[in-house]
Amino acid sequence: YYLTVTGRNDWPSQLAGPNSVNSSFFYPSVGASVVLSEIIPNMPKNLSYVKLRASYASVGLAFSRFYANPNLSSQSPLYDLKPERTKSFEVGLTMRFLRHFNFDISYYNTRTINQTFNTGIPASSMYSKVYKQDGDVRNRGFEMSLGYKNTWNRFSWDSNFTASVNRNKIMKLGKEVIDPNTGKVTPIGDLNVGGMGNVRFILREGGSLGDIYSRADLRRDSNGDIYQDMDGNIFVDNKTQTKDFIKLGSVFPDANLAWRNDFRWRNFNFGFLLTARLGGVVYSRTQAVMDYYGVSASSADARDAGGIVINGNDLIDAQKWYQTVANGDTTPQYYTYSATNFRLQELSLGYTLPSRSLRKAGISQMRVYVSADNIWTLTGYSGPDPEVSTRNSVLTPGFDWSAYPRAFGFTAGVNLTF
Repeated sequence: YYLTVTGRNDWPSQLAGPNSVNSSFFYPSVGASVVLSEIIPNMPKNLSYVKLRASYASVGLAFSRFYANPNLSSQSPLYDLKPERTKSFEVGLTMRFLRHFNFDISYYNTRTINQTFNTGIPASSMYSKVYKQDGDVRNRGFEMSLGYKNTWNRFSWDSNFTASVNRNKIMKLGKEVIDPNTGKVTPIGDLNVGGMGNVRFILREGGSLGDIYSRADLRRDSNGDIYQDMDGNIFVDNKTQTKDFIKLGSVFPDANLAWRNDFRWRNFNFGFLLTARLGGVVYSRTQAVMDYYGVSASSADARDAGGIVINGNDLIDAQKWYQTVANGDTTPQYYTYSATNFRLQELSLGYTLPSRSLRKAGISQMRVYVSADNIWTLTGYSGPDPEVSTRNSVLTPGFDWSAYPRAFGFTAGVNLTF
């Protein structure tokens, strides 16, 4: 049986200031585990090791400076500053069985509260920003690994498969913000935290941090079909209220998979790594621009086909279509794709020279090797690598705007041991 308890107190300078209520924060953690294979008699022979574990931790994180000091910033000061707090709980199981297998699985649930965010509503002419500490986000999921290792004479195989799933949910954003000067109460609602053109990240209670929306759509008739005038033109309607935005999906994956294999025969070794991302979406503005100018393969195919079929059987001129839906990023839902992809991430080959041939030179071991990275990627569309982002913020992955392809890497080397 094992028990670990920790405690820590921080006094960050960000909490200092005339309007700060708190000057420090304390966060504890506790972890417990039990090795069942050591305490249960008559454990099955093929089950050599079993361990259960559980832990709880609370971690504090300060914020940017000057939130509490109105003299050093242009935003409305916060009068009850609290550190961002993440509380996490995890349980897990570790096993070794059938001599050659090992297995590990864990489930976690974390809540992050007191998140500081800009409400987007100026409180008065005195301040350019009004911040609020009311965010509450939950993350929960599992991580699993299964390994196998065996040796047959001079041949060995080491294999490991991993899988992870994470779901985040916005539990609370805060319902209202109060003007510190007038006392006026203004509802917050959804938060538009940026994006690219008509593609916007919208924070909404019940949604996730990675949800992206389109704030435009093609004009529809009373039947819900795309409207065309007498000349065959189509039109775009912009939406001003976030509640009317069209959800495109989440830029975060539903699951990540990886399978690593290493083989050794005599002095040769060979390995490869396969990875997969399942779910999520990626938006390609690059594809929209190419379609708009008629230089993409899809626009060429549309011209060869005589146009594009809409509303089931109506044919619209390809140029009219693309110069409406692909004008900049007018209707991004037509350029949002599944980010599911499979890739051969890594290959490696090596040879270890026999030590007896190196002893006279004072070398105990010499290994030569070659390896390659990001070798082959399979996606369901012809756009960019969905793991490449042209945006800098951690909230904006999955956006392609003239991104360079992900580089292929090749390495050759020699390892010497003296």
